[in-house]
Amino acid sequence: MLNKIFKYKVFRFVFVGGTAFLLDYFINNVLVLILNITPHIESAVANVFSVTISGIYNFYLSRKWTFKSSDPRSGRQMIKFAILSVINLIISSASVSVLVYIFDGVFSSIDVFFVQSASKLFVTLVLGVSNYFIYQLLIFKD
Repeated sequence: MLNKIFKYKVFRFVFVGGTAFLLDYFINNVLVLILNITPHIESAVANVFSVTISGIYNFYLSRKWTFKSSDPRSGRQMIKFAILSVINLIISSASVSVLVYIFDGVFSSIDVFFVQSASKLFVTLVLGVSNYFIYQLLIFKD
C-alpha cells in the first residue's frame, strides 16, 4: 500500500517535508525547553538551529527520493535550495517571533511554549505549500 502512495511525487514531498518538519519541530522545542528560552528573539535563535539541521535532511531526501533528480549539477541545486532555505528561515523566524509577540500579549493566560509551538506549526505549513512548487519548478527541475 505504501508503494502505491509513494508512487506520487506529492505524497513523497509530504512525507519528506513532514519528517523534516518533525525533526525541525523536535529540535526547536528541545532547545526552547532545555535552554529555558524566553519568547521573541530567543525563539528566532532556536528556529535558526532547527531549520538548518532539518534543511540538510530535506535537501538530501528531496533530491534523491522525492524529485528523483538526475541533474549532475547537485551543487547548483544545493545553492538554489540554500538560498530558498535562507529566505524561508528569515520569513519563518520573523513570522514566529511576531506571532509569539502578538499572541503572548493577547492570550497572556496561555503558556508561551504553546503559543511558540502553534506559531511555528502555522508558519511551517504555509511555507510548505509554496516550497513544493518552487522545488518542482526551479530547484529540482531536470
